[in-house]
Amino acid sequence: MPKSIVCHITAVVDSRSVFFLSVAAALAGLGPVDLKAQDDRLCHEGSNPGAESHHLGAGAHLDLVRTSDTISDTPCSAIVRNDSGVILWQADGFPTSLDRWSGTDINNDGLPEVVIGFDRGGGNRCCWQYAVISLTPSFEVLAVLDFPPVQTASSPPPVTLQQTVPFYHLGPSMADAPIIVLVNRLEGTTLLNETRARCSEVLAEKEDPWANLGRHLRMLTSENLEASKKGLRAQNDLASIRKAIRSVAMQHLYCNQESEASRLLQVGWPTDSIAAELEILKRALAQRFENQ
Repeated sequence: MPKSIVCHITAVVDSRSVFFLSVAAALAGLGPVDLKAQDDRLCHEGSNPGAESHHLGAGAHLDLVRTSDTISDTPCSAIVRNDSGVILWQADGFPTSLDRWSGTDINNDGLPEVVIGFDRGGGNRCCWQYAVISLTPSFEVLAVLDFPPVQTASSPPPVTLQQTVPFYHLGPSMADAPIIVLVNRLEGTTLLNETRARCSEVLAEKEDPWANLGRHLRMLTSENLEASKKGLRAQNDLASIRKAIRSVAMQHLYCNQESEASRLLQVGWPTDSIAAELEILKRALAQRFENQ
């Protein structure tokens, strides 16, 4: 059995230039493959029609196929085959990618996995999924995640995965929607939510490991909170501050810290709508996590 996963990646940039990257990640003990500077959307709107083949190791090959269809919302396919050409797994989307976290240990078994992303939303930000695939001892799809397997950078084992959950209906736009952060651990094929046991870390004001929430925490200065409460800034500025207030308040609510959420709204939300806002946030969480 091969001792490394080897990915030969070909990407088309503006249909004019092609670059090649060869990555090797040993099957034991190595850290993440550093693809963060690269575009991991390998089949996208700029790709030429045709197939690109990438050797994954352990007898598995990934074909990223771009059709000539210019109308379809899913003109790309990610197809994993064995050495005999038998299809082991397939997903269609636009784009599709060999994710930058391929070559890392996602499920705490000491072996690296392959991660393939695919967007079924026609290029929108809403609909990406990520298949976590084990190649050894045999081919197995461990999980299909609704979020990228972004590992907590400064966390020791076991590996934990950050999940940013947006609440688009609570923002004036998708970009201004509040979020909360969940902490997950993939154990074998089971995704475990460990957020409530890690709330003190998630709500700590720091760059890492919870950068998505951290920028909202850093925005909650006394000056910004007063401006939000009294409406003293331009609408764009107020939208950013109130997105931060909502995000942090919802994180407190998810962590069963309603008094902290209420306190934040008291100091940063317009007085005449504090009670209503608290109920809106509680209802949004209840609907999103109905069975949790």
